[in-house]
Order: sequence, then structure tokens, then C-alpha cells
Amino acid sequence: KYPIGPWTFDLFEDSRGTLWGGTWGGGLWRYNETTDDFTYFANDPENPSSVCDGIIWALGEDNQGNLWIGGHDKGLSIMPAAEKDKSDPKFINYSHKKGDPESLSNNTINTFCQDREGTMWIGTNEGLCKVIDTQKSLKNLSKSRLKFTAYYKKDGLPCDAIVGLVEGNDGYLWMSTTIGISKFDRTKV
Repeated sequence: KYPIGPWTFDLFEDSRGTLWGGTWGGGLWRYNETTDDFTYFANDPENPSSVCDGIIWALGEDNQGNLWIGGHDKGLSIMPAAEKDKSDPKFINYSHKKGDPESLSNNTINTFCQDREGTMWIGTNEGLCKVIDTQKSLKNLSKSRLKFTAYYKKDGLPCDAIVGLVEGNDGYLWMSTTIGISKFDRTKV
């Protein structure tokens, strides 16, 4: 049993076997199995390279080993694979910018999914975001920025709040939403 102060909302084991936790108010933690201890990464509003939010809803990983961190209301952080073992990692942060159609659709990030072709998808409280990575930024996040294309109810989704995402054997993205389950043909967008 490990008493942890802030409530751990999400658990994720990455491709290297490292256990990560997203907390309510304590940011992100990393468990070190060798030393049997936890390292915490907190949001610091004065440091743009800190994790984006103190409340972490969602954790995921892409095929480059980058850790994806979804905040409660401050957007998305990505910890590049090369930063995962560092005591003071640098996070790459993204947020919704009003009037910018290539930014996140919303700052509440609920879920992540990478499809079989390597495209990352993000479920938010206001839409489904497809990560546009034409420059192969996920291989070197420090050199370039990602863009996002958003899909909403007006585009055919059952509602705007996407809570869970998985890719089925059929290649469709299956979504849990606040009004039920839906499947999305990612090849038609």
C-alpha cells in the first residue's frame, strides 16, 4: 500500500514499464520500481515547460514513446521520450486559443488514442481532435509544433464531449460520450 496525498485519477504504464499517475491537484507522478519511490511533477504557472495542469485527467503514449498528459482545464502536455527519466523534465504544452482553428478544441482533455497508422486522437469536453503531424514532430518535439483539426456535433459526432477513445479491429474509432457510444470512420475525414 502506498499512501499518496493527492487523489490519483488515472494510471498508465508506458512502453518501458514505467508507471505514471495523474492526480487531482498534485500534477503527475512517476513510480520508480528500483527505489520504490515516487517523483512528482507539478504545474508551475511561472514555468512554461512545467506540466500544464495540477489536475490530470488522462495519460497516454504515442509510438515514439512520448507521454501524453491531459489536463482538467489547462490543455495538453507532452513529455518527450528523452525527458522521461529526468528529475526535471521539460514538457511541451498546447492549449485552446480562441480564434485559432489549428489549436486544441478545448482545454479539458479526457482521453487519447493512437490509431494503427500512427495518428493521435484526443477526446475533449468540446470535440474530437486529430493531431496533424505533417512535419513528423513527434520524433523531435523540441524542434516543431503540432496542429490540430477538430470535429464536433455539427460535423456528425453524437455530442461534443468525448470521454473515451479506442480503435476497434475494424479500424473505426469507438467513442464513449456523455450521451452514449459511437463509432467514427477516421478514413472519411
